[in-house]
Amino acid sequence: MSSAASDDVVSGLGSEIGRAAYRDGANVVLAARTPATLEAAAKEIDPTGERVEIVPTDITDEAQCQALAAAASQRFGRVDAMAQAWMWGPPAESFIKAEAVVFLASDRARLITGQYLMINSGQLMT
Repeated sequence: MSSAASDDVVSGLGSEIGRAAYRDGANVVLAARTPATLEAAAKEIDPTGERVEIVPTDITDEAQCQALAAAASQRFGRVDAMAQAWMWGPPAESFIKAEAVVFLASDRARLITGQYLMINSGQLMT
């Protein structure tokens, strides 16, 4: 994966996905409504700013989502993965969820298709 985009850095899961993708070698595009939140997350992920882009975006607005995709493509040439990161469950799980997202978006998971991954903190599902 050379580029990844993640939204909702406010929840923690979006920025965690960005960090995991960055550690995996990807360029990262972060999206959220609040520019200050984006700037803080971007500096934490890549203080040099070389491999991270921020795009203030309201994902409920189709035009802003199209602008997000265009900005990501313009900055990094292509987007290999996009993650809509809404958070539910214990926040401590965000690292595990982020690592799973990055793995599934990577070439290492090229043979895994059409799967639903349930991360449920060990709950018994009946």
